[in-house]
Amino acid sequence: MTYLADKLFLLFFSYSFLGWIWESSYTSIKAMKFINRGFLYGPLIPIYGFSALVILILTFNFKDNIFLVYIVGLLSASVMEYFTGYMMEKIFHMRYWDYSKHKFNLNGHISLFVSIFWGFFSLLLVYVVNPFVSDFIKSIPNVFSEYIAIIISIAFAVDTTISVQSAFDMKKLLREISEKNKIYITIDQKVHQVLDNINYTSEDIQSEILQIKNYFSKNITEELSKIGDILSNEKSLDKKRGILFRISFKVEQSISYINDRIKNSKSNE
Repeated sequence: MTYLADKLFLLFFSYSFLGWIWESSYTSIKAMKFINRGFLYGPLIPIYGFSALVILILTFNFKDNIFLVYIVGLLSASVMEYFTGYMMEKIFHMRYWDYSKHKFNLNGHISLFVSIFWGFFSLLLVYVVNPFVSDFIKSIPNVFSEYIAIIISIAFAVDTTISVQSAFDMKKLLREISEKNKIYITIDQKVHQVLDNINYTSEDIQSEILQIKNYFSKNITEELSKIGDILSNEKSLDKKRGILFRISFKVEQSISYINDRIKNSKSNE
């Protein structure tokens, strides 16, 4: 079985799209709301497209052997998943999936349970899905399949460029927030150090310190603890930027507030 270049592109995009349907459906049902999964803004998850092509190519000569198809599919898909997760974390300093809570995982990028699933996915791909998908793609006249492949490829390239730039922008914003968070932690440590080393006898000063601690608990700690979940559920860069700047403002506001309260406490003392 041979494919022209445009047919291979369409095969890649088809499985990237089917992978997006699977991922988005699973996470949306689990969260009880729609979640657009994947790195890209469009309805494609390239790792599914690449994995499907690699599995189909590697198993072509022995696709009649179910056991070998399962093993090769399990290993090849797991290697690609680990490599992709590792590189994306190194480049963007963000994890787009994490199996750390799974037993028998490797650095959170792959796990035994998911790899077993990849093996069954390979059987489904080779014996059930691909015959239908490949026949459908081959039925498209070459004159149309070429234009379709070109249009989708251009859209894919534009989406990839925008998504990569967005990821780098997000990396920069997270670094800025991290620096401000270090300032917050430093001040928090100094405040507690003062509390540990000075014997406050004034009820007014005790009240001031209690208000500072309450302010920390209410306005900062909860915000920082929620940032991971908020960012993972927001697809738009503008929404993420707004969330990050809001938290940045909270940190700066708290630093100013604490400085004022400490100065007032010293004056009263």
